[in-house]
Amino acid sequence: KSVIVFLTSDRKTTTMMISKLLSGAVLLLGSAALVAGEIYVIGAGMPRTGTTSFTGAMEMLGIKTYHMSTGPISHPHQTLIWNDQFRSMYGGGGRNRIEDLKKEMDKLGFNATADVPASTIYKDLMEAYPKAKVVMTIRSDGDGRAWAKSMLTSILPMNSEMRVIPYTWLPMFQGYNAM
Repeated sequence: KSVIVFLTSDRKTTTMMISKLLSGAVLLLGSAALVAGEIYVIGAGMPRTGTTSFTGAMEMLGIKTYHMSTGPISHPHQTLIWNDQFRSMYGGGGRNRIEDLKKEMDKLGFNATADVPASTIYKDLMEAYPKAKVVMTIRSDGDGRAWAKSMLTSILPMNSEMRVIPYTWLPMFQGYNAM
């Protein structure tokens, strides 16, 4: 299986790249040809590498994309499944929940994945959906310092904030806080 890597840019460029990537029947027939729950594109990029633009581009093409915001944040019960999955991956005693995660994505009709948490299981998704295209988004700033700064000023502070009151009271964060 080949992985397509492209430097992220603006949403218009990202859309163009995705259109070229999926230049087969899916785009020719339109979104009506997509089978709900079948994954056609697997996003393997880390957060802050254009995954939101990637997701926006997919949505513009009629491809429903599983992203942190459309997955666990919109469906809080999934955080408990992801928590178990992460524990199994990193030696914390959880059980493998790949099949449960696939069922969740299928049930909600997703056709692509992007961003965490799904990018952490991209190899499993590649096995489950062998015909899917894999896209690795990376930042175009070179050495990773801008990426690290972006993480430190956006996602990481939010992670610590979600672990204190009043966020711990909100159902959408309760599973997250158990991680």
